[in-house]
This record gives sequence, C-alpha cells and structure tokens, in this order.
Amino acid sequence: MRFDAVALCLLGPVLVSAAQYSGSVRAADQFIPGATVTARNGGAKVVAYTNEAGRYTLDLIPGVWEIEIEMFGFAPLHAKIDVGDQPVSSNWTLEMPRAGRGGAPAGPAVQAAPKALPVPNQST
Repeated sequence: MRFDAVALCLLGPVLVSAAQYSGSVRAADQFIPGATVTARNGGAKVVAYTNEAGRYTLDLIPGVWEIEIEMFGFAPLHAKIDVGDQPVSSNWTLEMPRAGRGGAPAGPAVQAAPKALPVPNQST
C-alpha cells in the first residue's frame, strides 16, 4: 500500500500536542502584572500577559521558541527555550534600563522653550 500526501489529506488533520510554558515576571521583590510575554517560532507568534500575581501561561508546540518579556519602563528580556512535550517554566526578573545601554528612554524628549524676542521700543 502506498502512503503519500493524498492519503494523509484523506485521514484528516494531524493533531500536534502543545506543552504548557508558564512562569512569573518580577522586578526586585515585586511581581509585575501586565507584562507582555511573546513567544516566536518561525512564523508562529503567541502572546500572553501576566496576571495580577505576575504569572503567565502559554500553550506552545514542541520546538525552539524565542521568548521576549516587555513592560513599559523596564529593559526587555530575551531568551530561547526548547519546548518538548512536558511543561516548561521560566521566572524572569526585569531591570530598569541603564543610561547608554540601549534601554528605553525615561520619558518623552523635551524641547527647550523658544526664546522670547525683544519688544521694539514704541515712541508715542
């Protein structure tokens, strides 16, 4: 019996099991709610946000995933993880960006106020 792509199509979709990837995000001794956790694998992208306790959970298929943790006011974190068929956990600690190290700016740029022009003398 010949098994090819046509036979595979007739069998229906192939189910791939996902493993749970979870953990926490903190800064110093405080858990951070609302941090963005993004996982990328090729063209696949999965995003989660930390809850009020700083915890997140993603369901990822097996493979190597690029993970990015972002939160306004903190330097982003990056790592690669290898997901198999068992749950994986990672805990992250955010830090404030350091000046001159490519971190996010502390706030919007402020322009100097324009100098006032002298008022000409008006003789009456």
